[in-house]
Amino acid sequence: MRCEIKLGKNLSSDPVREHFAKQLKELSPRFDRIVRHLIISAKDINGPRGGLDKECIIFAYLNSGKSVRISARSSDLYQAVDLVVEKAKVRLASLKVYAISQRRPVLRNQGPEQFA
Repeated sequence: MRCEIKLGKNLSSDPVREHFAKQLKELSPRFDRIVRHLIISAKDINGPRGGLDKECIIFAYLNSGKSVRISARSSDLYQAVDLVVEKAKVRLASLKVYAISQRRPVLRNQGPEQFA
């Protein structure tokens, strides 16, 4: 799975990037089989005025060709990242279960004598 981090101009710093990378590493091994590409982005909607304006978005491009957008807002950037990663775990886990349930069953011991 490929992972990208995109940050707004006021939010880009080494500790923030390290936190994002740590959170992405937490998602990577668990959902490697269903996710092809993962992009996590963050922006400060209102600028430096404060409030619930730090938005973090995860775009997950799945192996099935579908894509999923998960977002969270908070007054603290680190909290927004943690929230969106928790939401992504739940959403991707449900997609993983759905993908497994859509597999065709393997039919065994069905020779011609069984249908006679």
